Amino acid sequence: MAIEENPFQPYCYSNLNFLLQKWYQWLWATIDKHVPGTTKHRSKLQPWISSQTSHLMKQLGTLKRKREGFNVKLELNFAKAEKKLSEASLEDQKAFEAKVFKIDDSVRYRSI
Repeated sequence: MAIEENPFQPYCYSNLNFLLQKWYQWLWATIDKHVPGTTKHRSKLQPWISSQTSHLMKQLGTLKRKREGFNVKLELNFAKAEKKLSEASLEDQKAFEAKVFKIDDSVRYRSI
């Protein structure tokens, strides 16, 4: 009955190392699929990261988990998300520095 359902399996399960490797691949794929990933909590992020940038970080992590094989659309979305995250993080840092240090742009770039 089992042969009729799966007539050909190209794996040799008598090799225990190979069997264990396949089992771990299946186990980690199942865990990655069903167990929620960990997220960075606000207390562990830099103080200048805004909630919008934190949300972008979570979206990037989701895209990173989704791309298993090579998929052009996912790769482009991932690249766009990385770029958006880096720009948002830089803007957050600039805003934080300006708020904390009360930096005036006209003073910052004035030559002496």
